[in-house]
Amino acid sequence: MRDSSSNAQAVARLKPNISVSDARAHMDVIAQRLEKAHPEENTGIGAAIVPLRRQLAGGVRTQLSLLLGAVGLVLLIACVNVANMLLSRSYAREREMAIRTSLGASRMRLLRQLLVESLVLASLGGAVGAILGMWSFAFAERLVPSQVQRVVPGGGFDPRMLLFIVGVTLITGVCFGLAPAWQLSHARPVDALKQVRGRSRRILGRVGLGDLLVTGQVALALVLLVGAGLMIRSLHRLLHVDPGFEPTRVLTLEAGGPPRDLFQRDPQAFTRYYERVLEPVQNLVGVEAAAVAAHVPFTGDYSGMDFYRADRPVPAAGELPTASQHTVTPDYFRAMGIPLLRGRVFDGTEQGYTVPAGLTLTPENFFQIFKNVTFVGVISEKMADRFWPDEDPLGKRFRLGSPQMGLPWVDIIGVVGNTRQLGLERAEAPEFYLSLRQFPLPGAMYLVVRSQQRPTSLVNSVRSVVASVAPDEPIRDVRVLADRIASSTAGRRFNRNLFTCFAGTALALAIIGLYGVLAFNVGRRTREIGIRMALGADRSDVIRSIVKRGLLLVVPGLIIGIGCAWALGRVLQSQLFGTTASDPLTYAFGTLLMLLTAAAACIIPARRAARIDPMEALRYE
Repeated sequence: MRDSSSNAQAVARLKPNISVSDARAHMDVIAQRLEKAHPEENTGIGAAIVPLRRQLAGGVRTQLSLLLGAVGLVLLIACVNVANMLLSRSYAREREMAIRTSLGASRMRLLRQLLVESLVLASLGGAVGAILGMWSFAFAERLVPSQVQRVVPGGGFDPRMLLFIVGVTLITGVCFGLAPAWQLSHARPVDALKQVRGRSRRILGRVGLGDLLVTGQVALALVLLVGAGLMIRSLHRLLHVDPGFEPTRVLTLEAGGPPRDLFQRDPQAFTRYYERVLEPVQNLVGVEAAAVAAHVPFTGDYSGMDFYRADRPVPAAGELPTASQHTVTPDYFRAMGIPLLRGRVFDGTEQGYTVPAGLTLTPENFFQIFKNVTFVGVISEKMADRFWPDEDPLGKRFRLGSPQMGLPWVDIIGVVGNTRQLGLERAEAPEFYLSLRQFPLPGAMYLVVRSQQRPTSLVNSVRSVVASVAPDEPIRDVRVLADRIASSTAGRRFNRNLFTCFAGTALALAIIGLYGVLAFNVGRRTREIGIRMALGADRSDVIRSIVKRGLLLVVPGLIIGIGCAWALGRVLQSQLFGTTASDPLTYAFGTLLMLLTAAAACIIPARRAARIDPMEALRYE
């Protein structure tokens, strides 16, 4: 079967001190040797070596990295909020620290005390988070798509996560408690005792450390907002991709075929077996159409076959075109909802073939029975456009495999719509369909049943029918076709949901941080605002002043966030479909949402400032 199979797979453990690159070099030599020994069959056929870890986790590696990054951004925003809270609290403790310093406390002792307080706060948060994580683990595990579960060890909460939580708690407690601790420990005792506003908190003119933290929060929140927006738009476009068939109300299941030795004696017995299965299934109440196929879309099964046109020169070895090959029964197109564009489909009267008496099929003589046999076939529109451009393919002929294989010629009788077999994000491939009566294949086949009602209501009836024909054959992989499509997008749904959740959390934290800083500033400026209003300042002027102050913190954060989001988009591009990482609508929407919510957060302390009674403010402390 060398000339018809070039997808053999093997598993090997490398010897000690042998790297993957060394193994690739060895396999390249072997592939070149085989190509020289069998030029007609092995030309252009190489060998690919993939580490097992990458084989299992390669598809979700980027996905997990993005999610880890999103979690890190949310943690960073939360920690910035805590740091801002500690900074605000430090103002109220200036007199306390000044008195401690006056009584002989050293700067290092104050720093240690404040860091311990920060670590206690972080430890309490880490403990609560660990408890909530263990409590919600079973629920969260159900939300994880299967492709991620393959590489994540199951069996409940991993104890190693506790070590990770402890490490993160210590790092965040130290890092984000350091700024307020350093600030308090460096406060001037004389100014604090005199209640004089120190200048050490101003970093760039009138911009303080708390202000910079809020700007950073806004930037990080916008990064997650844009990331979530790109994921949402990508999934929306993916879900609106036409798969080429109508998946609603279609039940699919894999039914075991007859014994292989029966196929070797009489391949037509294989066809008759499935015809006996189909007849009672088609007669079930509520069944609109039923068919058998070697492959069903979105199961991961794929069969490609070389071919060449009868009216063109035979391509050189290794340059034969390839198309996806399907073996089906006549009602397959109606059961799947694949439209017929030209010609006709199979009608069940296709001429079969016979096996010479006494011949037992083996891999060596399997193709001998196809000599001088002509099949009829149906091709997809993609195959017609690519290989018969600007001409009518009906009545044209192509041959399966290479000339040396001696496989049958195929006369084209119809053209049907394109279908997506392996995923909505995969482009349609050229396809052709052969009749099960003419090209039976040994092994299990899929049963496709279109129902007039809920397809799951037919499961027991279909099982009973198959069991009555072949009681010893298993039935596997029973699923509704629409669920198969949904499962193929589960990873993208998971990304979208988590990014949206993280973006919402980040937005809320950023707004809380902005509100907290402005509210604190309003409290500290009560006397100043009272004097302004006593001197004739209008309430609208006070509101504008506070809102302007808030927006001056937000706008730089938006600018920085747009740049960071653009950089993140380069990483996200592999996870997107139908949209670019620099989609202007997503950036505009995220920026506008951030700006509007920030403006709303500014309005509340601004209105509070406008309601200050000037007389009360003048008596303030």
